[in-house]
Order: sequence, then structure tokens, then C-alpha cells
Amino acid sequence: DKLILLVEADIEAMIEFYYLLDFFVLTTDRESFGRTLIEAMTKSCVVLATNSGGAPNVLEHDENLFPVGDAEAACSLIRKYINDKDMMDDMREKYMILAQEKYTEKKMIDLLEKLYYSIK
Repeated sequence: DKLILLVEADIEAMIEFYYLLDFFVLTTDRESFGRTLIEAMTKSCVVLATNSGGAPNVLEHDENLFPVGDAEAACSLIRKYINDKDMMDDMREKYMILAQEKYTEKKMIDLLEKLYYSIK
């Protein structure tokens, strides 16, 4: 029913903002890691992103990636989920589980420690 465009916000505002969303769409042509994708996943959003930077590694669901600059492909993905609520709910759950399994604070610290000790 609504499109909300948020240009700039602090972290507390963003945390609340994610809960309002059905979709989080990242349209950047460069994204090194994708922290915003993970934040949205933890709040049960369906996450869509350009097929660039770290997004393919973070999302692990190629069907939710679209080419940089292809607005029609992004809109097509949104329509696909809007027209199939069960598929949207399934993807929300998949992303929530993925975020909990791979991107908790403890898991990220463990990975960084392992990397640190491997190059020390």
C-alpha cells in the first residue's frame, strides 16, 4: 500500500524501520559486505538486492538478486512475492533462519578470531 523512502537515519531509527517493511531492496552497484542486508534479514524482511558486491554471498538465494540498473527486474521480484503470500512468508522465514545461523555477533567474532589467528 505504501512506499517509504528513507534517505538517512541513525541506527535506532533503522532498527524500528525494518519492522515496518515487507521488503528491503538494496539497489547499489557496490556493496562490500552487506550489513544492511543482514539487519533486514534479522527483522523478517524479504531481501532483494543487486547482483553485485557482497550481496550474492550474504543472501544465498540467487532468485532474489537482480542486475544493477534493472528496475524492471526488481519490480518483477516484488510483484512475485506480493502475488504469493505463502512464498513471501517462506522467504521471510528462510532469511531469519539464515541470519540466526550465520550472522550472530558470536559467529562473526569467532570467524574474525579464526582469520586473525590464521594470519598471525
